[in-house]
Amino acid sequence: MQTSVIVGTISTVLAASAIFTNGLFLVVLYKRPSLRKTFSPFQIAYLIGEIVFGIGSVVQYVDLMRVVFITPWYTAYYCILTNFPLACSGIFLLMTALALSVERLTALTWPEFFRNFNKKYVYTWITMFNTIFSIFLDLISFYGINNDIKPKSCSPNAVRINYLRFTLSYFYCVSGILIILTYSAVYVQIWRKSALMFSLCNENGPNDRNQRAVMFRDEIKACRVISVLIIAFTLYYILPNLILAVTNFLNLTAAADVGVFVTFFASCNCLVGLPVYLWKDTNTRLVLSVKRYFKIGVTLFGCVMFTANGTKS
Repeated sequence: MQTSVIVGTISTVLAASAIFTNGLFLVVLYKRPSLRKTFSPFQIAYLIGEIVFGIGSVVQYVDLMRVVFITPWYTAYYCILTNFPLACSGIFLLMTALALSVERLTALTWPEFFRNFNKKYVYTWITMFNTIFSIFLDLISFYGINNDIKPKSCSPNAVRINYLRFTLSYFYCVSGILIILTYSAVYVQIWRKSALMFSLCNENGPNDRNQRAVMFRDEIKACRVISVLIIAFTLYYILPNLILAVTNFLNLTAAADVGVFVTFFASCNCLVGLPVYLWKDTNTRLVLSVKRYFKIGVTLFGCVMFTANGTKS
């Protein structure tokens, strides 16, 4: 329990920071339509999912503190309610990360199809499906629970019935493998296109070489932010959940402690979004730079923050 409290406290600080930084970035996107056009709607949905995940992490930590220091009361249905934002947003982040990787693969492999696919209503319908699926999968994993019997803990695995206990763990494993395979295919396509472009440029002269180089550079720019996000998502989210799935499957006694650390690493993942965009995306760096002399009003949980507006004589 002491480990859960310590790690949970650190996770909550990280989650609160993620809520603030991602919320700030969403406000920047809202205030700057020109910047918003450079991002995929899936990237914006991903940021929103990280904010919800951070909120869910804070809710779960507050409830843990209540159980430890105030009253140990809880029921199976109550545990479902407190875990709902965290579990649903985790599923949604996986689905959105998979959609991002498929989007990049489609843009590189079938550019003509991607131009027809790249419509606002398509992104809206896919995001709606991801949201509904996330809610459904989380709720179905709690099918058959008995609210009259108090579970050993408020952990989701302690609440679910036996044959549904590993539902989300299996989903994390399958989705994570699909994301890794899809983005591996993206890197293969980049390598193949790079080799093809080099050969065509040598045949068709310097003008064609410059034109193709610009087109290929644009494709690389479109992939680089998502590449870092996918790598971070794999290290901080998919791999810890794979370890949790294995410990649950083998009925190891350390599974509960592993679950605490999984939430910790997931909170770390939510915090990398804004630094990644600042590091890898030139447009974001320019908009958020002090040298741009702009002012943004940010209202986030009752606080108003103003960025530097430059010195005026």
